[in-house]
Amino acid sequence: MPLTPTQESGGGTIALQMPVATAIIALNPVAGTVTAVAGLIAAVGKKEIGRATPPTPEQAVGSVKADMAEIKKRAHR
Repeated sequence: MPLTPTQESGGGTIALQMPVATAIIALNPVAGTVTAVAGLIAAVGKKEIGRATPPTPEQAVGSVKADMAEIKKRAHR
C-alpha cells in the first residue's frame, strides 16, 4: 500500500532541524566567549567600585565651605 502525503516519514522535518542544530553548535563557543568577557568586565568594575571611596570628612567640610563662599560671593553681586 503506497504512503499518502500525510503518512510520509517526516524527512522534511529532519532536513530543517539539521541547519538549526548546526547553527546552535556553531554559536555555542561565541556565547561562551561573550559570557567570559562579560564576567571579566564585571570583575574589573567591582574592583573599580571598591577603590572609589567617599571623601574624608575634612575634604567634605572644605568643599562645603568653598561652595558656601561662592554662593555668598554671587549673592552680593
